[in-house]
Amino acid sequence: MSNIRERDIFYNGLPENLGDYIHSRDFLEPIETALDVKVYYPDNPPLSVKECPRDAFNRIFPFASGCRGAYDVKKNIIWLPYDGWCRKTLIHEALHAMSHFAYDRYTEVGRVKLLNEGIAEFLTGYVLYKNFEKCYDVWLNGYMDCCKGCPYLEGMSCRYCRLSYSYEVKIVYILAECVGIREIIDLFIYKPNKDWKTIYQQFLDRHSIVDELYIGRKIQHNNFSEKFKYAIIDAFELDEEEIEDILKSNIKDIIDFSKF
Repeated sequence: MSNIRERDIFYNGLPENLGDYIHSRDFLEPIETALDVKVYYPDNPPLSVKECPRDAFNRIFPFASGCRGAYDVKKNIIWLPYDGWCRKTLIHEALHAMSHFAYDRYTEVGRVKLLNEGIAEFLTGYVLYKNFEKCYDVWLNGYMDCCKGCPYLEGMSCRYCRLSYSYEVKIVYILAECVGIREIIDLFIYKPNKDWKTIYQQFLDRHSIVDELYIGRKIQHNNFSEKFKYAIIDAFELDEEEIEDILKSNIKDIIDFSKF
């Protein structure tokens, strides 16, 4: 594990050993409290965290070369490029490992951007909102004036903390307004002895949403976000023009976690 103390953006006591930290109550309790869940990482092998130079990160994840972190679903490892991540990144990647789509679970569904990245980022924002006010402000507003005085930054851009996957997050937020945040959490966070496909089908049936994910026995990755968006519009009789306007709007003018 590398030493990144010179530009450490966690000034309030983050341990050197991130592998221990992500299993600690200091890290897990804010997530579990915000989401009102007990979380479970895959345990064979145990979840670990590794830092590496940016060029090495880009070689490991060529499809995610501009990302601030990545969860390796094949090895149950969170990878972080040196000095290119923050609290938000660690929470987001850990949520992947807590999900139904983590190592040795429904990994194929994890390739569906809306269900995996969209919900992970939405829940990351909610955890920040509930626990880390300044981090949440940076996450929602970007890296302009909002970063001034941030206790986790010292002369650094907040580009590491900013929101990702904004289009997918908007769709998830629209869905959460219709069904409540509890159902979004249940769709994503792993529960022992609970089959995700059953949870998903019951969710669709409960709200009369057309299944755009499974056609026959195959998962449909292509254009799923758009197809699911229209399924939501139809199921909840939403105004399509209004929804399209929302999706084109700045996300900071849309998100209001106080509703949940």
